[in-house]
Amino acid sequence: MENSIRVCFVTNFMNHHQIGLCDTLNNEFGRGNFHVIVREQLPEAKRNLGYLEYENSREYIIREYKEPSKAISTMMASDVVIVSFSEGLKAIAPAVKANKY
Repeated sequence: MENSIRVCFVTNFMNHHQIGLCDTLNNEFGRGNFHVIVREQLPEAKRNLGYLEYENSREYIIREYKEPSKAISTMMASDVVIVSFSEGLKAIAPAVKANKY
């Protein structure tokens, strides 16, 4: 039986601390039921520290900085929204206002 819960993970940028968890969640919830919304490009300072860019490596990643409407509609359509950074409440404000939290 396929899982029909739709989960959205919101982060400022994808990094090596998150990618394994997100790959696992994508496998668990199934294609189209899990998405990651990245709010910004990987900062140059993080690139200089050796962080890799994951934004184009997974089909479940939505780049809010390039597709803001898609990011908001994905959040709104999700049953669960996981926020992984301190400014995250601003990111999910539209969903909270619509009584989805």
